[in-house]
Amino acid sequence: MRQCVLGGLLAVLVVIASGCAQPLKPMQFNNRIGQTNKKLETAAKKFYKAIEPLASGRQADPSLSSAYAEVGAALKEAHKNFENVLPPHGSRTGAELMDRYRTFLSQQQTIYDKCITPIYNAAQDQRLEPRERWRTIQPLLSRASYEESLAATEFRKAHTEFCKAHMLEPK
Repeated sequence: MRQCVLGGLLAVLVVIASGCAQPLKPMQFNNRIGQTNKKLETAAKKFYKAIEPLASGRQADPSLSSAYAEVGAALKEAHKNFENVLPPHGSRTGAELMDRYRTFLSQQQTIYDKCITPIYNAAQDQRLEPRERWRTIQPLLSRASYEESLAATEFRKAHTEFCKAHMLEPK
């Protein structure tokens, strides 16, 4: 009896473990990318909106800390959403898209670490007047934009090819 229970438990564990790395269907894959990107975009916009008052000499919006935390949480969730995902089975364009998207997410992490976090710190630096903080922030914003464009260009090309190959609308 004990062997049957252990055998059944082992079978369930094998099914669960193999289920973690099941390939997504093309539409599921496309939708997951779209939903993940939307969360990243929404968080980034809130963060920018919170620091924007500094450009005109006002204090950063009180939502700055929560907006910064939201960017970090969205990025963490994005990595988690794609850590055990396999591209659609037999999809050459899906494999390429997965590779480019993971590169894109890695670049997003670099931007968070090397641009967003220093922007957040500068925005809170009470030793400086708001316009001085903005002067510190502007080059970091430019760098973030440049860094994002590096990985985003290749990701967008791969995404366009994937959508064409699977007759989907890009999300």
